[in-house]
Amino acid sequence: MKKFPLPLRTLSPFLAALVVLALVAMVSVGSIDRFDRNMQEQARQARIIGQLHEARVALVGPAVPGAVGTVPLEQERRRLAEADRHLDALEQLHAANPAALERLAVIRTLQDQRLQALGEEGGAAPVTDAGQFAQQQGAVLAEFDALLEEAAAAEYRAQEKTAGARQDAWQFLWALLGLMATMLASAIWVLAREINARHHLAERLKYEVTHDSQTGLPNRRFFNQWLERALAQARRERRQIALLYLDLDGFKHVNDRLGHEVGDRLLRVVAKRFRETIRESDMLVSLGGDEFAILSPATVEPDNAGVFAERLQAALATPLLPQYGEEYPVAVSIGVAFYPRDAASPTDIVLAAEQAMHVAKRDGGGCCRFARDRADSPVSLPGD
Repeated sequence: MKKFPLPLRTLSPFLAALVVLALVAMVSVGSIDRFDRNMQEQARQARIIGQLHEARVALVGPAVPGAVGTVPLEQERRRLAEADRHLDALEQLHAANPAALERLAVIRTLQDQRLQALGEEGGAAPVTDAGQFAQQQGAVLAEFDALLEEAAAAEYRAQEKTAGARQDAWQFLWALLGLMATMLASAIWVLAREINARHHLAERLKYEVTHDSQTGLPNRRFFNQWLERALAQARRERRQIALLYLDLDGFKHVNDRLGHEVGDRLLRVVAKRFRETIRESDMLVSLGGDEFAILSPATVEPDNAGVFAERLQAALATPLLPQYGEEYPVAVSIGVAFYPRDAASPTDIVLAAEQAMHVAKRDGGGCCRFARDRADSPVSLPGD
């Protein structure tokens, strides 16, 4: 079966969904990048605060020279070396902040003075003037406090930006998820509608292939398929089945005098009356033109077939075109054949019923004839 590609109007919601998905990915990457940068800045400020606290403890506490006695030289050197490491780390963290570097330079001054003093003395760190040391220590503490305040403020701002980025990312994500869900639902609806339309189109095409356009009855193609199945079932159940071949008498006169449009209308009326006459188990088909066939599984005896044929003829007794009165009478010639008495194959039984119909035509029409008289040899079912 030939496959038809989906039209652009069906694919458009899916294409739009793909575009939105790409935008979601791009924006999500940007949001994640901003969130990551804010987190890194927050972590950097936390490291700065930690380094400041460590450097402050190492440089200006816990021992305070100038009070009483001396501070062991080795202990002082270790403290200053530790402070030096923290100050190096702080300078790297503040590489892009000139103001912070200036404050660190002030702190370095005190450290350099103390390192210079340690180099000049031996054994222990000197006890400097208490007032001078307190003044230097106060200046250093002020710089530490300023740096700590700036770091705390920067960390707070980074936290706020991180929280804002997280909230924006979630809001944007939910909005896009809603949009994606809407577009996906729209795409599914369009696809379902397209599939449904194609299903209806396939059903309509199948109907048109297997039904007559004028009467709406199954056509010869459908009839041939149905006849094969019906005869196969009758063969399995070892029973007879009747086929009636019908041809209208007087139809050509109507068609020639009144035109094909009236003729088509007459065929529809005939089909309607035949449908009202047959039984539920019977299959009425249009063989083309003014020919019909009825497959009747319930009609298994010639007497029953004769009564059935009389009912069909009586159905056309009332004028089919009342507007023309009795001027255009239409009757029906019927040929009857039985499976398996008259034929054992679909082709042969149709031929037998058609020949019997021609005999009815030859005998004046408006009558019924059988393919073989019922007084012939008794019925012999296949398999006997």
